[in-house]
Amino acid sequence: MVRFLEGVVLEATEDRVIVSLHGLGFEVLCPTGTLGRLRVGETARLHTRLVVREDSLTLYGFHDPTLLEWFDLLVSV
Repeated sequence: MVRFLEGVVLEATEDRVIVSLHGLGFEVLCPTGTLGRLRVGETARLHTRLVVREDSLTLYGFHDPTLLEWFDLLVSV
């Protein structure tokens, strides 16, 4: 389980960022509120959830752990 990432934001688009961490680039899908707080070239810490499906591994990230708790609640319904 990937609980959080802390690294430099390399790229940002309308729904995701690429975070560089020790030579690896992690693609993280984020809500708009989180994306608005991230800046390319700056260090970011994201609370994350790895969602495993038959055809994908998707990493979701949030600036606030409370948002992660809400995400977990919503996907468990």
